[in-house]
Amino acid sequence: MESASRLSNGLGKKPKEPVTPMSVDETTDSPAPDGVAATPEVAETPERRIPSPSQSQMQRWWQESISKSLGANGYKNVAVLVIKWQDDLDQLRVDGEVSDLISVFTDKFGYATQTVELSLRNPQMQLMNAITGFIVEYDDPQNLLIVYYAGHGIFHDDGKLLEIANTDDPEADDMLSKAFWNEVQKVLSDHTAGDVLAIMDCCFASNLMMRGHQKVNSRAFEMLAASTIDKMTEAPGEKSFTRALIKCLALLSEREEGFDTHELSQAIDTVRTRTTCRLWNVLLGNRRHIRLGPRRTPEEEKDEQPPEPVWTFEAPGGLLSLQFVIKENELGREQIERLTQRLPAAFEESKVQLRNIRWLDFNRPKTFTGLTQIMQNAKRLYNRRKTLMGDAMALESLGSAEKNTKRKADGPPLAAKALLRKKLASSDNQTSGEESSC
Repeated sequence: MESASRLSNGLGKKPKEPVTPMSVDETTDSPAPDGVAATPEVAETPERRIPSPSQSQMQRWWQESISKSLGANGYKNVAVLVIKWQDDLDQLRVDGEVSDLISVFTDKFGYATQTVELSLRNPQMQLMNAITGFIVEYDDPQNLLIVYYAGHGIFHDDGKLLEIANTDDPEADDMLSKAFWNEVQKVLSDHTAGDVLAIMDCCFASNLMMRGHQKVNSRAFEMLAASTIDKMTEAPGEKSFTRALIKCLALLSEREEGFDTHELSQAIDTVRTRTTCRLWNVLLGNRRHIRLGPRRTPEEEKDEQPPEPVWTFEAPGGLLSLQFVIKENELGREQIERLTQRLPAAFEESKVQLRNIRWLDFNRPKTFTGLTQIMQNAKRLYNRRKTLMGDAMALESLGSAEKNTKRKADGPPLAAKALLRKKLASSDNQTSGEESSC
C-alpha cells in the first residue's frame, strides 16, 4: 500500500481536520484557541465581585513562588539539545536562526547547550545516539531537558509517523536517510526522570498528538509545536517560529520571577499572528506547565541560599503525598507565597532533605449542603414511592372487595358449594341405610 504523506511544501489538497485530544493551551484559563478539558473558572458570587483564581492560575503562582524558595524555576540544571541537518544538506538553511537561538539560551539563560548535525548516513541512529547520550549526561529528577529541532517535517498518515528530513523532495526516498521523531518522543517519555520540553520548528509536529497522550506520569513533558494539526509553518525568516521564539525568550528573560511555557506560547502568537503555535501535554496525570528563567550566577546563589551538596544522578528516595483539608475553596497569591516559604523551612527544621514541592491538584469537594440536598431528595423519592405503593395496595383491596360482592350476588362461593354437596351426600347415605334395614 502506497504511503500517504503530507509534505512540507504544501502540495495536494488540504486534509480534513481530525478529531484529536485537547492541547495544554485548551486546558488553561486563556481564551486563546491554540495551545489536556479546560479548568473552569469559579463562578462569581454576589459577595465576591472579583473572579476567583482558576486552578491553572493558582498553580502558576505556586510555581513562581516555589522557584524563589528552592532555586531558579525549581531546577538544579537545565540543558538544551539542538538538532538540525548539516548545512550542506539543509534545504531550509536554518543555521542563522539556530545560532541566534543558541546564543539566547547560553547568554541570557545560562543553559548548557549541545548541537547535533545530522548527515544522510543513517540519520535515525545518529538521532537516537544524540538523544540517549544527552539523557545520560543531563537527566536527573531535578533537571529540565529541552530538545529543539528545526527542519522539514513530513507526516505519514498510514503509520502516524513524523519524518524529519533535510529536504521536501519526494524523490529522495532512501530509507537509510530517513529519521522519525516518534522513537525520540518514546525515549523521552519512558526513559527520563526529569521534566522535558520539546520545541519543534517543523510542519505537522502537532500531528504526533493524534495518537493521544502517553502514559500517566507525575513529571512534566510538554511539546511546543510551530503549528497546529495538519498545518505547515513558515520557512526561516522574519515570520518564522524560531525568530518569534528568540524574540519572546529574550523579552521574557527579563522577568525576575520567570515564566512558564503557556505564557511563552501566548507571547509567540502575539508576535507571529499568521500561524499559531500549539502547546501539548505529552504525559497524562500532570497539568502543570514547565517554568523557564535565567539561571542565577554562583555568586547570586551563594548570597541567597546556603550551599547544597552536589547533586548526583539517583532516583528520589521517596515521594511523600499529603492531603491538606482546608477551609478555603481557593488560595490567594499571598497565601501561596507564604506556604512556599514556610513549607521548605519546616522540612529543613525536620532534617528532611527536600528536592522539590510540586503542585499536583486543587480539588473542591462536594459541600455538606450538597450532601444534605442529596439526602433530602432521596427521602422525598422514598416517600413518593411509598405513597404509590400504598395507592396500589388500596386499589388491590378495592378490587378484592368488588369480587366478593359479585360472588355473594351470584351465589355461594365454591368452598360453600363443596360443603353443601358433602352434607347432601351424608344425608343420602343415612336415608339409604334406613331403607335397607326395613
